[in-house]
Amino acid sequence: MPSFIKYIGKRFPNSNSKVKSHFGLFKCECGVEFETYIKISSNTPISAKSCGCLQIKQVSSLNRKHSESRSKLYARRNSMIQRCTNPNSKSYKDYGGRGIDVCKEWLESYESYRNFILSIGYKENLEIDRIDNNKGYFPDNVRIVGRSEQCQNTRIHKTNSSGYRGVRRSSKNRWRASIYVNNKEIPLGYFNSSEDGAIAYNAYVVANNTKHPLNIIKD
Repeated sequence: MPSFIKYIGKRFPNSNSKVKSHFGLFKCECGVEFETYIKISSNTPISAKSCGCLQIKQVSSLNRKHSESRSKLYARRNSMIQRCTNPNSKSYKDYGGRGIDVCKEWLESYESYRNFILSIGYKENLEIDRIDNNKGYFPDNVRIVGRSEQCQNTRIHKTNSSGYRGVRRSSKNRWRASIYVNNKEIPLGYFNSSEDGAIAYNAYVVANNTKHPLNIIKD
């Protein structure tokens, strides 16, 4: 609250006013002196709570908040939390529904999440990826990758009857193997068993040193 210094007198508040108001001189908490109209019975400002610095601080704070809340990184954190904690999210069944959670610190503080993600090299054209798709969003399970790398690190789709990445049934007794690199499909051949297709897939990954997870061949 600004402190009253002295009564100035009556004057028109602005050029359009037809009635004069009582004015006083005040000292703002920031140290600046300013004039404003007052309640004459108590020498208190009628509307002004500061010289204007308070409003500037509020606007500045609001802008910073809006700047953060409209950022791509803020939106990504919000989406992460929704799909891991909100049963009404359309993605919940693939995340929270199967036990994927978010570390407590990131749930409670956007700043903590932001600072960590930036520290590991985040840029808007890159993706935030979980190293192990069966584990949650924690500092030791999160990395920054390109879009193509993230696509490589996906789970085996539930409609894939082979149980192996890159292997699909092509006919009753045949299996087709392929792999996607830089968003392009590379055919690896047709095989009599899904295991043979998975072995061919693994061989391509090793030979070309790609980032694709290897298939675990069943006994």
